[in-house]
Amino acid sequence: MISDKKLRQLLLEKRQKGKWPLQLVVFTLVFALVFGVVEYAFYGFTMEGHTIDELLTTMGKGAVVAFLMTIIRFGRTNYQLNKYKVELDAFEKQQSEIDKLF
Repeated sequence: MISDKKLRQLLLEKRQKGKWPLQLVVFTLVFALVFGVVEYAFYGFTMEGHTIDELLTTMGKGAVVAFLMTIIRFGRTNYQLNKYKVELDAFEKQQSEIDKLF
């Protein structure tokens, strides 16, 4: 049996499934920028001879990591949506009936 908290989370993910491509792009870009800022903050460009190419390489690695993490998250969420489809549909129906009362 799955908890109500997990069902609510899955229901929210199901409703936001259409926004996944946007989330993927935004998370990838933000993570790449964070990696670039961390690289610049710790090493700088001139202290040890770092160049913009090395910064871009680091940002590229950050983008790849973010992309893979997001794809894995989406895959895991899809698996759980399929696994708990019956419980999720019943919970969604119950929630819609409760919403009608208020």
